[in-house]
Amino acid sequence: TVKPAPETDVPATTYSTPTLRGTEDSTLTALIAENSRLRADLAAKNTGGGGASDEAFSALFEENGRLRAELAQKQPSTGGEFDIGAYRAERLAATPPNIIECAEATAGASQEACHLPKERRFEAIQQKGITLWMTGLSGSGKSTIARALEEALVLKYGKVVQQLDGDNVRTGLNRDLGFTPADRDESVRRVGELACLFNGGGVITLVTLVSPYRAARDAARQRHEEQHLKFLEVFMNVPIDEVQKRDPKGLYAKVAAGEIKSFTGMSADAPYEAPLHPEVDLPNR
Repeated sequence: TVKPAPETDVPATTYSTPTLRGTEDSTLTALIAENSRLRADLAAKNTGGGGASDEAFSALFEENGRLRAELAQKQPSTGGEFDIGAYRAERLAATPPNIIECAEATAGASQEACHLPKERRFEAIQQKGITLWMTGLSGSGKSTIARALEEALVLKYGKVVQQLDGDNVRTGLNRDLGFTPADRDESVRRVGELACLFNGGGVITLVTLVSPYRAARDAARQRHEEQHLKFLEVFMNVPIDEVQKRDPKGLYAKVAAGEIKSFTGMSADAPYEAPLHPEVDLPNR
């Protein structure tokens, strides 16, 4: 097997950054930096005798070239702004399954051969992974009930539990996201992927996100189903008038005062789409 040459041996012109308009400059720079780290990681794995194959490395290298070319040709949208939501959707739809985690797996196929089988892991740690996806309006009790459940499972039953809360993921993983529909969808997608990793590792995973859009929640469910992971949707069924009375963070008061113009469940541009068939329907007052 011929190992790929180190990145420093590649002519500088191959990695030059095209000149773009508006905010596309910073976007391209960030994407190239991220892909450079991926290439370095793949090269390191390949050098070690296991992990990524030459095929995976080459596919990612070619993808980088296409990425730069597409961005260089992209015309600015209205007002010169780059539509990151449309770009994310385009890249997710076009991304090929070119990563191979170990020599026993093949591109585009299951990578389970590269991991300890879930059944053996669950038997060893004496618990099975599951994701409880708790959705509902702000103030409906998602985090409060999840914390109480986590405390009982950990302290009383000795279980391993991880809560992925809308607020704590925004301090790190989702720090770059706002509250546009596209950013909300991306938040749910990222947390859904993270939940799959915890769940597959045997962790009882409690997701507490408003996650207002039904399609995004269904997509998170589908990702679990594709990996044969248990997923339960929990609807915190509390009407809008009740959460307005509770208002634990004072957000509804700010909406009423006009300080917040767009808020889930309170404005036409920010609807909440309740689950149609949740596994758990949990009214609480």
